[in-house]
Amino acid sequence: MIIDNIKNFPQYFSLNNNFQAVNDYLNSIDLLKLEKGEYLINENSYLIIAYDETNENFIPKLEAHKKYIDMQFAISGEFSIGWKFLEDCTDRLTEFDTEKDFELFADQSQCKIDLKPGMFCLLFPNDAHVPMPPNGNLIKGIIKIKI
Repeated sequence: MIIDNIKNFPQYFSLNNNFQAVNDYLNSIDLLKLEKGEYLINENSYLIIAYDETNENFIPKLEAHKKYIDMQFAISGEFSIGWKFLEDCTDRLTEFDTEKDFELFADQSQCKIDLKPGMFCLLFPNDAHVPMPPNGNLIKGIIKIKI
């Protein structure tokens, strides 16, 4: 997992061949003008714009991916992500779904990361994670980047 300011994203380009294209895309659009939905960046990455609201009935379920890195960030509002090493997860809820690239766990998060606008979090296959509902309205971006 990597947590940083979006202006520092270029220093991570050497970790994945698609990071440069993601950065170029983010610099070419106005995220606040995008509607909820999916936006293709290239054949190896896409952006999801999500609108989240407070949810008092939320039950956290850690998720993990094998084919994609998640880049998560707040566009408007703030949110938290629960995190735990995948290898420490023991309470599996679902088997890995290869088509949807995820599996779920009922384990408790080991720590919580707070994301404000201008920050991003990169979550790799060894990072089980759960985005927590915000206190209020949130517009967030999730970029799926093929490994």
